[in-house]
Amino acid sequence: AFSLLATRDPQNLPEAEQLAEESVTSRSRAFGYDARATQNSRSLRARIWLAKGLLSENSGDPDTARGWFERAAAETDRIRFLRQDQEPGRRAISLQRHGEALACLRLADALPVLDDAIEIRGSELGQDHIFWAVSDCAKSLWWTYQRLGRPAEAEAGARRYQLTGDPRIWTPAVCPASP
Repeated sequence: AFSLLATRDPQNLPEAEQLAEESVTSRSRAFGYDARATQNSRSLRARIWLAKGLLSENSGDPDTARGWFERAAAETDRIRFLRQDQEPGRRAISLQRHGEALACLRLADALPVLDDAIEIRGSELGQDHIFWAVSDCAKSLWWTYQRLGRPAEAEAGARRYQLTGDPRIWTPAVCPASP
């Protein structure tokens, strides 16, 4: 499911969602719905919902998009809560995923959440911009600033975290490719 989402091909979303649902179901039965083993599948499923919401938004259906975004934000918030006392890497990724969900809702609350994720990576894990996880989170932050209509701050973040390459590839994997 993760690989299908990473293709950014909208045609892969139904299969990705089906695989994620099957994973959530089987892991829930084996370990429990809130168990650590199930959280990764739930997080991935929420990211698929974000992709579906972005597709709905792009096709001119903001109400459906908002429904997907709200559903994903509730799920990522629950996972963030479940991981609040876990090791720093798991906390950081749950914050990043929740920040992406808030960004889809165009809520400025996404910014401090993403900042917290980067802060954990820097202060608790000793990572900087050369680590993939920091760069990935910085790209989510850049995209959030763009989504909130704050391009100057997005560019400042890109410089701060030394993002390289074409800015079109700085969007999170939840962003489907343009047709």
